[in-house]
Amino acid sequence: MSPRAAYATLLTKPNYLPGVLVLHHSLVSVGSRYPLVVMVTHTVRQEVRDLLTKRGMLVRSVDHLKPSEGTRSTDLSLVQVSPKRASCGDSECVP
Repeated sequence: MSPRAAYATLLTKPNYLPGVLVLHHSLVSVGSRYPLVVMVTHTVRQEVRDLLTKRGMLVRSVDHLKPSEGTRSTDLSLVQVSPKRASCGDSECVP
């Protein structure tokens, strides 16, 4: 079985949507063979999720992560996605 891979990004606010769309467009324009997985929190409306899916992105719901005290939110680099329990970092997703 060949290894599976994907690009992954996290969308927590509607104002980050343009960045996700540009990232996806860039991956498509260079002929990436890997899909873009967009992890979304509960704050992302269903209409936005539907738009991402319609454009060919894989959408996965994740719990909102709150950094522990004294940690900057940019220090968060690990999210677990169910049901396949993939571990995702800033730019990669490993099953």
